[in-house]
Amino acid sequence: MEMVAYRLKPIMTLSGYPVILLANYFIFSAIFKSSPEIAGYSVNEAVTYMSVAWFLRALLKTDIDRLIGYRVRSGDIALDLIRPVYYPSLVFWQGLGRTIGRGVFVAAPLIVFGVLVLPLTRPNGLQDWLFFAMALTIGYMMAFCINLLVGIFSFFIEYNLGLSWTVDMTVRLLAGLLIPLDFFPKGFATVLMFMPFRYIYFVPIQIYLGRIPISQMASTFGVGLTWVAAMFLITHITYATGVRRLGIQGG
Repeated sequence: MEMVAYRLKPIMTLSGYPVILLANYFIFSAIFKSSPEIAGYSVNEAVTYMSVAWFLRALLKTDIDRLIGYRVRSGDIALDLIRPVYYPSLVFWQGLGRTIGRGVFVAAPLIVFGVLVLPLTRPNGLQDWLFFAMALTIGYMMAFCINLLVGIFSFFIEYNLGLSWTVDMTVRLLAGLLIPLDFFPKGFATVLMFMPFRYIYFVPIQIYLGRIPISQMASTFGVGLTWVAAMFLITHITYATGVRRLGIQGG
């Protein structure tokens, strides 16, 4: 409903993503001219990686952290907290609604553009698509927990916009949105592989490209679900503490 009511926003958002996809295509085409393979990627795989990463970005960017911060500053958060519902659950469904809206109005046209214009590779079969969907679900939950945690921090600091920008750019880098994690120096990449951020972009795309063997799927999903459970626990504790410290001011 929000997408339909404010049609200019998804139109402007959609108009920017093809520029990003084409820029990545030109950059990687130039990089791979000197070598047919870099860090185990061919040029088509690298272009596919970056394209799928930005497809996922179009779905996962719900801005719930900034929405919570705005409601704290305006005082409207009081109306949310007096409702007989667990506030993080309310925010989750709001974010899911935004994801569906962005999927229809932004991600779907973007996918059509990418398939028609760029040399993208596709998963080999139905099983790979199923694994990709499972990884995407884990990635969505991880991204939601991080955004929710940043939003809840506004209960403590009132104005969380700067924190939101900082966390967003940090996650883009550490989750593999800007470049594949394989492109980092080996020591730094090894550290990133033990962090939860990789489940947002890197792991789903690796499954999409068929770079994770089926024998490792169970352990990959198991670790991802463990991280999600830990993040949910952290956000719940932070929320329970923040509600007791929150001062409703408004204005």
